[in-house]
Amino acid sequence: MNAHAETAAANTALIQSIYQAFGRGDVAFIAARVTPDTHWSFAVQSSPVPRHQPVQGPEGVAAFLGAFVANVTISAFEPRQFVAAGDEVMVHVSISFKINRTGKMVTEDQIHWWTLHGGKVAGLRHFEDSAQVISAWAA
Repeated sequence: MNAHAETAAANTALIQSIYQAFGRGDVAFIAARVTPDTHWSFAVQSSPVPRHQPVQGPEGVAAFLGAFVANVTISAFEPRQFVAAGDEVMVHVSISFKINRTGKMVTEDQIHWWTLHGGKVAGLRHFEDSAQVISAWAA
């Protein structure tokens, strides 16, 4: 295996471990695997949804995860496909959750675009059906 393929495999394994930690609610594990200046965001320009706000650093990541679990009840979370190229890993995620404040369900496919540097997460950009999520939040 060449160095590029080894990096892609190691990065994929790291992202898989982060999803496993998310599943068990281990925020400390996730926060320990991000760079000090990591940046997480959604591909949305304006949104009232708390988790749609960009965050930075390990503390911001912990706040993002806290806002997510405080505002939704997840009924399905399935990372289906991992595509890695060097320091980038894209993951197709199938997810269903209820917005707690409205009781509305959201079922969608998301793309999580991870950027890694030196074996840590430097960035995450979420792509989702933000119109559906914002509508469920506001209902």
